[in-house]
Amino acid sequence: MITEYKLELPSTTPKNTLNPIKNLTFERFLRLNPILIIKECEISGDDFSLALEDHETEEEFNLKGRINFSDPNNYRIEFDSGVYKSISIKPKGKELIAEVDYRDDEVSEKLDENTFLWLKSIREYLRLFLKNNLYNLFFRIIMDKIILTMTPSQRKISLMLYRITVVEILAILSILIGYFLFMA
Repeated sequence: MITEYKLELPSTTPKNTLNPIKNLTFERFLRLNPILIIKECEISGDDFSLALEDHETEEEFNLKGRINFSDPNNYRIEFDSGVYKSISIKPKGKELIAEVDYRDDEVSEKLDENTFLWLKSIREYLRLFLKNNLYNLFFRIIMDKIILTMTPSQRKISLMLYRITVVEILAILSILIGYFLFMA
């Protein structure tokens, strides 16, 4: 069963920007999946072999397949086993779409939700390449060097600590502002 997902990104890159698809390496592509933990990744030529763990079920499994970059604007990964036959990111008209070919004719709601979240994180990562400014450059570096090297549970813990830190800073600022406004 083939399903198309709109990525809501332009199919052509603006001038003076990087081509987002060229910067999406295979390992980044996998690490953007919110439930997969990469135990081992071996790439030889266009073939790959993976040892993965599902973060939710803690089930370990292996995947093999091929990476196909025949067209610089088309990103295609073909799997020999697993729930996906292939996943492609390619232009269709003026937009980029993700085309997912499932092995089964019926797709569970959980698998569809996980696929949607995976493609959403890929879309947001690709969006960082559409503008060359300090904000996008900063977050590309943060994504590549810090966030994508973490497992899904490490990302959740880091995000929770970040939120707690923001709340603490706001509480301290409100105490200081209140002190200087009412006590001074």
